[in-house]
Amino acid sequence: MNRRIRTLAVTALAGGTFIAAFAVAGPLNPPAGPITSTNKTLDQVQPRIPISSPLAIMAPGSYYLTRNISASAGTDAIYIATGNVTLDLNGFTISGGRTGVFVEHFPLTTADGVTILNGSISGVSGSGIFAGGIDDQPQGLTVRNVKVLDATDLGINVGRGGVVENCYVSGATTGIRAGYSSRVSDCIVEFSGSFGYFIGGGSNITDCVAVGVDDSNGGGHGFAIGAGSTLRGITSRSNAGNGGIFDNECTITDSTFTNNGLTGAVLRSNSRLAGCTISSNLSSGVVLDSVGGGGNCVVEHCNVSSNVPLGIASFITGNHTIRDNTICHNADFGIRVSDNCQILNNRISENGDTNNDGGVFVTGSGNIVQNNNFSLNIGSGVELYNSSSGTLVLANTFRGSTLRIAGSGHTVAPITAAGAAVTGSNSFVNISY
Repeated sequence: MNRRIRTLAVTALAGGTFIAAFAVAGPLNPPAGPITSTNKTLDQVQPRIPISSPLAIMAPGSYYLTRNISASAGTDAIYIATGNVTLDLNGFTISGGRTGVFVEHFPLTTADGVTILNGSISGVSGSGIFAGGIDDQPQGLTVRNVKVLDATDLGINVGRGGVVENCYVSGATTGIRAGYSSRVSDCIVEFSGSFGYFIGGGSNITDCVAVGVDDSNGGGHGFAIGAGSTLRGITSRSNAGNGGIFDNECTITDSTFTNNGLTGAVLRSNSRLAGCTISSNLSSGVVLDSVGGGGNCVVEHCNVSSNVPLGIASFITGNHTIRDNTICHNADFGIRVSDNCQILNNRISENGDTNNDGGVFVTGSGNIVQNNNFSLNIGSGVELYNSSSGTLVLANTFRGSTLRIAGSGHTVAPITAAGAAVTGSNSFVNISY
């Protein structure tokens, strides 16, 4: 019934006269006659199917738990063999058995469009939620608001085009695994074994955390992400292996990689790392990898500090751009590059712990080092190693150590004291101050 209500507030008038508030509304009387049944069952009013014990779901529909359920050893608590199913755990817990929820993923079952939400799975001998692989059926499976504790195999595993939102996984060999073209957001993985997140290419990952991933054998990576994916706001901390391994054409922004046992972030060809903090990692901060051909990566607007031994390193591949970063307090060199790299507009300070270390170390050919500020690096601001050639060094500023030059064919602008440089006409000189 539509009602239109108009209210006039009490208003004080001169002389103490008031107009009282009043309301105008439609009729409030119910229709004449007795109240009669709609002749609909509860399922017709609320078309959901209750579950109070382990179950195989063979028909589409909406299902919900009415209590905690426990499966027998070697069995699946909930087995879904059809598509278009919503399973609401309704705040309850699935425990025991082999798999908490198993979604049959062979193409013949066409188990697409499944949604699992709102509850917990714990203590299973296999996976918490298992559904397909990187490019398997099902497609478009959604897991939302689910906690998985102490799974022996995978925590949450969805197929191609999966969506995983607001989930927590502790334990498992891999915390969250999703297929190509998936979306993972607002999730936390702690203390898994091989990987925190293992996500197929072309995916979007935002605001996710990986902490304490450790396979007890010197490995255990926070993020392993397929080609062409986009990541924003991720945190990878205190993992035994790498903070993240990112395949070709990935973009990673506004993220943090700290205190990992190996490299903070490993980038492969044509990837970009921007606006990130990479610090206190124990096998370099950022490595621009040679797997898959390598090359053409961009690292920009990042804080790269206190890594061992190197801040940013490219050992073989080239054509990388490293610009507008703050690179400080790394144990050996702030930056190490091979061929055809551009090192531009960075603040590079206090790197190295012996006279053999310093700001930038060049081993290959055709590099450009320009418009950087070098301050108090231990061994040298820039070292052109004896295997290097054809590097251009210009318009940098140096406080403390400056250049160490070997190799051949370099073009290095003169190093000029600050007073003479600022009054001189050569804008390309390197300035010592």
